[in-house]
Amino acid sequence: MSPGIRHTEFQPLSGRHLTDYRAYTIGMAGRIIGYEPLVCGNDEEAIEKATGLVSKHDIELWSGERLVVRLSSRAGAVRDRPAKGQPSQGQPRAEGRSDDNS
Repeated sequence: MSPGIRHTEFQPLSGRHLTDYRAYTIGMAGRIIGYEPLVCGNDEEAIEKATGLVSKHDIELWSGERLVVRLSSRAGAVRDRPAKGQPSQGQPRAEGRSDDNS
């Protein structure tokens, strides 16, 4: 696992298995301009929460080093999700400067 990328799975007292996710906001220049940590029971729940974060920027949802889905800010755009059993390629884009023309 890469430095700075944390992936945690835990089971709270409720007995429900939860996983850490990060929803990265991608700026106009294609670089990360922020992120929202999410703790969810599965990918579908994380995708639902991340979908609510999409506004004028795309969102990349990651679970540790695994890309879960890319959510486009363009109306009607299709989500890009790696096929089941297929490893995601790479890691979230390196964090850019805050003046990312976003």
